[in-house]
Formats: sequence, C-alpha cells, structure tokens
Amino acid sequence: IGPVTLYGRNPEDYNVFNGALENQKVPLEANLTGLHLKVGAADTTIILDGGEAYLEWRNFPEGKLKYGIKDGILAVEELSGEWALSNTAKNRFLVIHLPASTDLKEVKVEVGVGDVTLQDFSMEELTVKGGVGETNLQNLAMGSLWIEGGVGSLHSEGLNCSGSVHADGGVGDLELSGDFRGDVELSAGTGDVSLDGTLEGNLQAESGIGDVDIRLLGDPKVFWYDVQGGAGEISVNGEISFGKDYQTSNDGASHKISVTGGVGDVTIDIH
Repeated sequence: IGPVTLYGRNPEDYNVFNGALENQKVPLEANLTGLHLKVGAADTTIILDGGEAYLEWRNFPEGKLKYGIKDGILAVEELSGEWALSNTAKNRFLVIHLPASTDLKEVKVEVGVGDVTLQDFSMEELTVKGGVGETNLQNLAMGSLWIEGGVGSLHSEGLNCSGSVHADGGVGDLELSGDFRGDVELSAGTGDVSLDGTLEGNLQAESGIGDVDIRLLGDPKVFWYDVQGGAGEISVNGEISFGKDYQTSNDGASHKISVTGGVGDVTIDIH
C-alpha cells in the first residue's frame, strides 16, 4: 500500500503523532489558517469556545489517528478502517477547540460514519462531506459553502454566507437558516428541503420525495418564480395551485427562485 494522501498532501510531510484508546488532549498552535479532516467513524466537532487551541479525542486505536500542522493547516486523518466500523458503539469522538483569535481560510471535513457539528467560527471556504450521520452547523460565517450529504439530516441556524451555497443531500432533511448574499442551490433525494432567512441571490431547490419550504424576509417583487410541482400543492406568496406548474415574472425583478418538486408540497413565502 502506497502513502495515503490527505487532500492532496502526504501525511509524511507533517509532524505525525499517534492516538491511543484512552482520552487524549493535545495543545495546538493558536494561529491556524486551515483545517483538513478525514475521519472514518467518529462524531466530529469543531467549535470556537474562546479558550486555548487544542485537539481532543477518545477511543481511537493506537497508531490509527494521525495529525500534524504544516503552513498553518491542521490535517487530521483516521486510519482505523475495519476496526472503526466494528466498534462504532464505543462513543468515539474527535473535537477541535479554537481560540477567539482564529482566522481560518479553508475548512474541509469528511466523515464516513458519525455526526458532524461546526459551531461559532468563521472562514472563507467551508466544505463538508458526510456519509452516515447528522450534520449541524451553528453560527458560522463564511464566503462559500459546499455540502454533500449521504444518509442523515442537515440542520443549520445562524449562517452568514457572502458567497455561493451548494447543499446536496441524499436521504434526510436539508434545513438552511441565515443570511445568504449569493446564489443558493439545494437538492435532496428523500427528505424535506427548507430555506429561511434572507436571500440576495438566485435560488434553485429540488426534492425527490419531500416538501420544499422557502420562507424569506424581504420584498417578493425582487424575485421571479419558476415552480415545477409533482404530486403536491404549490403555494407562492399566498397563491395556491395543485397539479400545475407556477411561473411568473415581476417587472424589475433581479433574482430568480426556481423549484422542482417531486412527491410533496412546495411553499414559498416572502414578506
């Protein structure tokens, strides 16, 4: 087996340490500029709690959790493989604690099995790839956001996105809440899709099986609408139709809301 790469980097380029089965806590340098995480099976949390920077984990087999810092980027990779999949009930977790002075450029998180929680920090780019588990995003500020989900819901609140948002869910609800100043793309195979807050760009939303619920603050005349319904009711700012597509244009509208529904209702409410 050749060297394992982590987001295009060789772990041998890092100062590598080994984890153990018992609880571990190690300090990190405070001036981190990026986080790259690739975890097979563990609940994974990144939180800015204002104290010292440190990495905390529990219940990883010795030698199977590797991490290091290079050029300000903390890279973490779990290599437990079959052991992780056969011991998922052992309450394994990984937590990165960030200080108040943190100024991140890029955050990439990939988790195979386990919940992902990101809370109370900002960055320029955020990429999250989930497998089986819930994803929770709370009070985050970012430029761009890219999410790929597998099996499990995405819940968010207090997001502040100045750039584009792409969220693609598989099985589970997809819920985004906050202020969005760029284009937003939302897609779910099986599950409800919802967006609430403010939007200053275009929206494209799609659901195979599940409701689509768009509730925004603002002037409804800023948008023009293209809603293709499947089996369900369509409601756009109080106008209701059933079994028919809904299309309208507003003179002077600067943005478009496009929704494709499958099996489920579509509701758009802007006020």
